[in-house]
Amino acid sequence: MVGKANCIQGIGLLARFRSDLNTARERLDEALPLYRNVGAVMGEANCLLILGDLAWRSEPDTARERLQDALRLYRKIGDVLGEANCIYDIGEIALSRAEYSAARQLFEDALALYRSVAHRYAGPVLIRKGQLAQLSASGAARAHFDAALALFEREPKNLALPGWRAFHAALVATDAAVAAEKREEARAHWTRVGRLDLVDRFLDLPVVRDETGSAAA
Repeated sequence: MVGKANCIQGIGLLARFRSDLNTARERLDEALPLYRNVGAVMGEANCLLILGDLAWRSEPDTARERLQDALRLYRKIGDVLGEANCIYDIGEIALSRAEYSAARQLFEDALALYRSVAHRYAGPVLIRKGQLAQLSASGAARAHFDAALALFEREPKNLALPGWRAFHAALVATDAAVAAEKREEARAHWTRVGRLDLVDRFLDLPVVRDETGSAAA
């Protein structure tokens, strides 16, 4: 049964990679009860995490429920990376809703967990921390952006790396035209290598602003 569930989940992940999100959801919804029936907690948690990740933009309340369920399971089995991934995605939901204080704390919690396992996924969290720092005018934004790029640079074979470099340039640019040009450069590269998830998360998310109109993205 676990083997069958793994195969179905794998088909869902492949569909997600190809941006066939409907098929991805269908396959993951199919695999989820199979994992539950045999008590495969890791498989169940992974399904819930991915389903939450797929839904965080279109159905944030449903996504948050999925992610919180996954978070409880990861904590139950002591999976720190899974726990960090859930908290990061819940932070993304908070950010998209302009719940900036909650987002800051969630990103701080996720970052601490990622660092405890020395995992490269700390990079996107640092970018979000930098964008939130821009909102609060704390002066720490550039340091966060640079730290994120340094993590990405540790994987020179990562096909998304040129896009991260362009996106970093957009984040630190002081000229609006240059920033826009670099964002489009990142979009073109990520699209070319099939990383539409990065386009969606970092380029297509609506610009968030504080009460004074300062942009964070």
